[in-house]
Amino acid sequence: MIPELLGQGETWDQLVALADSGQLPHAVLIEGAPGAGKSLAVSLLAARLLARDPSEVDASFVDRMERGQHADLHLVTRPADKVDIPLDSIRELQTTLERTALEGGARVVVIDPSDRLNVQGQNALLKTLEEPGESTFLLLTASRPESLLDTVRSRVRRVRLIALPEDRLASLCPRPEDCPFDLYQRLVALCDGSVGRLRALVSAEAREILERLDEWLAAPPEDCGGLGRALLQGQSGRDEVQGRAMMVLLVLRARLRESLRNALAVDPERPYAAARTDATVGALERVLQAEDDLRLGIPAAQTLDALLLSSLPTGSR
Repeated sequence: MIPELLGQGETWDQLVALADSGQLPHAVLIEGAPGAGKSLAVSLLAARLLARDPSEVDASFVDRMERGQHADLHLVTRPADKVDIPLDSIRELQTTLERTALEGGARVVVIDPSDRLNVQGQNALLKTLEEPGESTFLLLTASRPESLLDTVRSRVRRVRLIALPEDRLASLCPRPEDCPFDLYQRLVALCDGSVGRLRALVSAEAREILERLDEWLAAPPEDCGGLGRALLQGQSGRDEVQGRAMMVLLVLRARLRESLRNALAVDPERPYAAARTDATVGALERVLQAEDDLRLGIPAAQTLDALLLSSLPTGSR
């Protein structure tokens, strides 16, 4: 049931079998695009490792873990208001791991996302990766594994989640009744095989944002300084505004990736391919920076206006 849930095939089946037998490598890095299911994958592996009997792994067991009610599951993640995972989080983890397991079985550490550890945090983690302790397993996730140190990557078993085919995506995230078929097909292509991203993009909110961005990219007004604020209209409270801004960035990133694919799909003999794509790649980098700015507390309207006023590529319009 669990392998079928992710649709990850033989590699995932093997990981589950190793977890059930307690023979999983002591450190596993789950890689994949945002929304690919990395957090779900590590949750399911953690459940298999912590259960005394694999048959115990049901919805209630996983729910208990996700609510932090298993004493031997240790989650290290980035605070909502931080860009990186603090070094102190790794030091606290190492202190915790000096004690024995409280429920008498395995201990599992989940670092999600590990690519948000800075260099100091990664170096501090090396000792734990080398000597995790008896029956201790470290499960890491990363969307950008290249940002991890070579010394970290060399000490983990790396597993990349595969992009799901379109028919599989459709079965996991059916087309909403109010979403036109042509638009749904486009959203499937935009999500790059990620069911998590598709579920976000098919929402009415995301579709409305995409329509407005399409209009702006097709014919940007001379003064587009208020577009960011316009996209945030109707939101109240910091959390609601922040959530809306993050949705705008998710949709914009997907839209820019679509533009990048379109640019690369033109006549391959046409010269200056790099010149046609450099601006889009730069815009994608600015979207990632805008996400960090939001987490650092920079006002959402200011962040979006600055991003949308920047030199977005003509190929995206």
